[in-house]
Amino acid sequence: MINPDYYEDNGRPRYIGFIPDLLREISQLTGMKYVIKTSPGNSFGYKQSDGSWDGMVGELIRQEADLAAAPMFKTSERQQVVDFSVPFLDVHATLLQRKPPPGVLLKIASVEDLLGQFEFKYGTLDRGIIVRAFKETNSTVLRTIWRNMVTFKPSVFTSSNRGGIARARRTKYIFVIPHTIGDYMSMQEPCDLVTTDRFLLDIGYCLAVNKGSELLTQFNLAIHALRDSGKIRDLYRTWWLDGSNCDPIQSNKIYGSAYVARSLS
Repeated sequence: MINPDYYEDNGRPRYIGFIPDLLREISQLTGMKYVIKTSPGNSFGYKQSDGSWDGMVGELIRQEADLAAAPMFKTSERQQVVDFSVPFLDVHATLLQRKPPPGVLLKIASVEDLLGQFEFKYGTLDRGIIVRAFKETNSTVLRTIWRNMVTFKPSVFTSSNRGGIARARRTKYIFVIPHTIGDYMSMQEPCDLVTTDRFLLDIGYCLAVNKGSELLTQFNLAIHALRDSGKIRDLYRTWWLDGSNCDPIQSNKIYGSAYVARSLS
C-alpha cells in the first residue's frame, strides 16, 4: 500500500507493507536499486484464451518489468514463461468463517468437522492453487470435501477472494483460502471473522523474474540469507501480528499487494 503521508526524495510515493520491506532488505544485501510500481488490476497473471498473459506475468514477458513481487505461487504454467525464486514465505490453506458470539464454541474447528454436518456450506475461489490442490490430493477427507463443493447448489465457488470473504460474513459459509489472506482478514475490524486449521497446501510465495534473468541467483541467495537470519520471521511478526485491535491471532498485511519493479542497477 502507499503511505499517503510520506514520499521519497525523488517525489515517488513510499510503499509500506511486507513486500516493500522485503524488497528493501533484498536491496541492502544485493546492492540492487529499483523503482516500484503497482501492477494494473493487482493481477498476478493468468494465461488468456489467445495465449497472451495478463497481470504481472504479462509485464515480465513484455519486458516492462524485471521483477514481480507479490503473494504469488509458482505454477507449472507460469514456469513456462517466467522464472521463480525460492519461496520467501510458506503458505497453507485455512478455513475462514464468521466468529461465533462470545462464549459460544466454534462448530467447525478443523477441516474434518466439515464432513457429516449440514449447517455450513463451504467453498473456495473458482480457480487457482487451492482448486488445483483439491483436484490433485490423495487425502480421502479432502477428496470428499472437494466432491461436496462441486455438487453444492447454489455454487459455493467465488470469482474473487473479496466475494468469498463477504459471503462468509453474511451467511453460514466457510471460505477455504490461503492462511495468509485469511489471517489478515480475521485481524481487521469489525473483528467478526476467524480462521481455523492449516491443511492442503504446503507451498510458498515466490518472486518472479524474466525468463533467464541473471537476477535470479542474487534473489535466491538473499532470500536464503534473510530466512536463515530470522529477518523474514521478524517481518512476518511486524506485518501479521502487530497493530490490530482484534484478538491476537496470526494476520497478514500483504493482502492485495502486487508490485513490479524495474532494476536500475
